[in-house]
Amino acid sequence: MTSRVELITQSAPKAHSCFLYPSPRAREIGIGFGDFGMASVSPSSAADPSGEPIPTSAVLMAASRHIGLRCEAENLEFLRCKKKDPNPEKCLDKGQQVTRCVLGLLKDLHQRCTKEMDGYVGCLYYYTNEFDLCRKEQQEFEKVCPLE
Repeated sequence: MTSRVELITQSAPKAHSCFLYPSPRAREIGIGFGDFGMASVSPSSAADPSGEPIPTSAVLMAASRHIGLRCEAENLEFLRCKKKDPNPEKCLDKGQQVTRCVLGLLKDLHQRCTKEMDGYVGCLYYYTNEFDLCRKEQQEFEKVCPLE
């Protein structure tokens, strides 16, 4: 009798790699071990197939300068709240505003400059978030999606 893992590996096309276990990223977008033998989502993409942003470290690093500018007010409100009252429950709404701002920005960036953002994110993913090794991709990304 052939095991499920053997079947998955045998039926996998050569162009893709398959997951023996769901990666954390696969679980984030709802792909579990029993769902698919293969995951077609690239780890270097900023969004899932439906266009929703996936805030991985590479995505957040790529968008960090944009986040700093666009979500500055929400971040400052959250920090003021935390400074005033260290009780985590008191600042949940401010934290949700920051999260909403960042996710909205990521979705906007991915819609406006998909190719360049995915290129920059892919480079950061490949080089484990080393900015210095991805300056060319950063310039291309910021040329199409300038800091506002």
